Amino acid sequence: MDLSEINWDINEAGDWPVPIKIIAGVLVFFLIIGGGYYQFIGDKLNELNREETELTTAVNSYGTEWRMALNLELHQQQYKEIEASLAEMMRLMPTQAEMASLLVDISQTGISSGLEFTLFKPAGKITRDDVVALPINIKVRGRYKELGLFVGGLAALPRIVTIKDIQISPLKGANSLKMEATVTTYQEIEAGEEQKPGLMDNSYLVCLKEDGLIIDGCTKTSNVNLSEFPELIDRLSKKREDSSPVRVGEIKRMDPLEVFIFNPDEIRDPFSSKSADKPGEGA
Repeated sequence: MDLSEINWDINEAGDWPVPIKIIAGVLVFFLIIGGGYYQFIGDKLNELNREETELTTAVNSYGTEWRMALNLELHQQQYKEIEASLAEMMRLMPTQAEMASLLVDISQTGISSGLEFTLFKPAGKITRDDVVALPINIKVRGRYKELGLFVGGLAALPRIVTIKDIQISPLKGANSLKMEATVTTYQEIEAGEEQKPGLMDNSYLVCLKEDGLIIDGCTKTSNVNLSEFPELIDRLSKKREDSSPVRVGEIKRMDPLEVFIFNPDEIRDPFSSKSADKPGEGA
């Protein structure tokens, strides 16, 4: 068979030799199969792979949540302890009604310590998670021991007050110091009236007795029917069997706050030239 004698015009395909027709038919068949796979099956396989990945992620997440649920009572008990500790800390924060008197207390603490205020400027509220910081920029003048008495007095206030960004330098031509600092107190962000149920109330939880988990007080039943997916049921069952309870460590109680007490006796003033003298000098 001389291929040069064949008219390769597609319109003349009926006159092609039988072997050429067979080869052309096979090529057309594979083109159709390849096009159909790309058009229909390829996208479906990619979608199937994505869904399989999502299912695996969901099963793993189920296993993690199951481990947490096995120690639900202990987690709830720890939540109560954390809430109690948080409430104790929040009681040390001033309310909106107490803010004015607290600002007066801070100012009076400085004055009673012997300091002179040259700046007392609230810098505005700064929201941080569940609290609002209320910084106050201050500048004061006084002796070193008076500054110490002021800081100790702030620590002794009945509300949380912090001091940072402290800069102390001697005043020219005067036997005193100037201090710039930021005094900050905090307020709790007032919670809305809407409460989130389910944290401590088990009546909002789904009973899982058939799966081997007893939840006291649960009232809801699952409406998920997996009877048509036996393989998924087996995977979830194996995940439960292989799961161990999440270890619940003991929460260390916060130590009671100790009030800093400044004792001016025998405190060396680093800004005084006399304090730099060695013991025995000048005797």
